[in-house]
Amino acid sequence: VGKLPRVNGFWKMPKKDKKIKVEEEVPPPASFDLSQLTSQLQGSANELYSKLPSGNELVNDPMAHLPEVGVVTGIVTVLVILMTKFFMRAPTKKEEQAPVIKKMQSKDVHPSAIEHKETLRTPLLKEAFKAADRSGDGNISIDELMAFGEFVGGKDWTKAECEEHFKATDTSHDGKISEEEFQVFSAEQTQHIDSVVFQAMIHSFTEVQDINEKRRGLILNVYDKIDVQKKGHINKEDMKLFGHFMNPKFDNDRLEKLMTQMDLTKSGGVDKNEFLGYFAKLSKSTADKPFESAMTKYAKFDLQAAKDKAKQEANGKH
Repeated sequence: VGKLPRVNGFWKMPKKDKKIKVEEEVPPPASFDLSQLTSQLQGSANELYSKLPSGNELVNDPMAHLPEVGVVTGIVTVLVILMTKFFMRAPTKKEEQAPVIKKMQSKDVHPSAIEHKETLRTPLLKEAFKAADRSGDGNISIDELMAFGEFVGGKDWTKAECEEHFKATDTSHDGKISEEEFQVFSAEQTQHIDSVVFQAMIHSFTEVQDINEKRRGLILNVYDKIDVQKKGHINKEDMKLFGHFMNPKFDNDRLEKLMTQMDLTKSGGVDKNEFLGYFAKLSKSTADKPFESAMTKYAKFDLQAAKDKAKQEANGKH
């Protein structure tokens, strides 16, 4: 596309001749039913008290029924103590994570998520963690998680989602996410994604973190020239017009290839992060001067003018 060089190996399939270590997925802990426990305890208490002697029997011969009273009282006391300790204790990590984990696990698990977990996904997430840790302190902040989540979740990833996942992922409650916590979170959040798409997403994310602010600004400026209506994505029709502006020989075949490479989430459009990631990867080996020259040329794109020209050409054929 245009004059920018294409980087080879971006869509390379993971090797299939390696032995894959398959691990069984641990189901989320079952939710605790307070009403059920209360009902069971109440039933047990009623049964125990029904065995106690009547008031008259206790008055007539209190010592005769002392063992029964002691046993029943002791059992009830133990039940009360256990119940109190259960409700007063701090929630376990599994119980605390259960609602969010259940939500994340509701998505379909792609077979490659298990097949390539050790050979491909874990190493890639290690790279993503280093790239996401912009501060270099060895942990991920909520802002850094937000930036990573936008690449994985796209437009569905909101600030509220980020805060919810951050709270569940931060099992140490120290206000930051370690690499181990990040691995668990990311594995759950991306388990529905094919490994090829997953690899492309992580590569795209890491490349974007490496580019400087000037290049980032130039790329996003071009994006804004296409998404003039601020829809949050570029549809196929507008991308075709932009592609033809970059290269007059740009046809439908090239459009399909470009959309396949850019639309990582398979949404039918290209969002800002996908656009940014594509050009960041594509221009990695390009020097600053030719890169700036190309971006300056692309920034001259006028969507409305391109639509009018395409309409005129279509009318001229009829």
